[in-house]
Amino acid sequence: MEDGGLLAAVRDRAELFVASERHAGRHFRAIAGRFDRTAPVLGSPNEAVLKKAVGPQIVPLYAALCRSTPVFFMQDDHDYFENDEADDRFISFPPDAFMMSAGRASQHLYYPEFLPDPMRPLGLASASAPDRPARVSESYGTLRYGRLAEVLMYDCRRYLTLHGPSAVFVPPEVEAWLKDRMARPEPRVVLP
Repeated sequence: MEDGGLLAAVRDRAELFVASERHAGRHFRAIAGRFDRTAPVLGSPNEAVLKKAVGPQIVPLYAALCRSTPVFFMQDDHDYFENDEADDRFISFPPDAFMMSAGRASQHLYYPEFLPDPMRPLGLASASAPDRPARVSESYGTLRYGRLAEVLMYDCRRYLTLHGPSAVFVPPEVEAWLKDRMARPEPRVVLP
């Protein structure tokens, strides 16, 4: 691998698929095709579009570059197939039903869900979905290193909203979970 190692390889692969934020939509359609937003994501031609868009970006990382390195992926706005943009006319988040289905499908096919955590409340959004194993979360997870450290990981894109006085970065129940985890005496360090 050339100088720069893993980060350079990841950057190079990303540059193949996203020339720039301005041209991302046109570039995506040229590589993967168009979604039919009236059809389900999985089990329809949309599944092939999703796999063409996501697979070449993720599979090489898991299959070769990160095979001996523990890695954890969090979804971002591109996994919902819409950049998180806002102006006076348009706000792209929270994701609409099709975007949410596309994001869930890409996670199901390519990213590991977060394993059960007894300290994570059952009522958090995206935890214990009926089509996933019990107590598995798609959006909220923890990495713990004994009593020394814990990293709280959360996907805030699914529930981010910029709409008026109800605008939130994370839902209130997630904020309560984060505050509770950071207030506990163990581990010594909690990284939100």
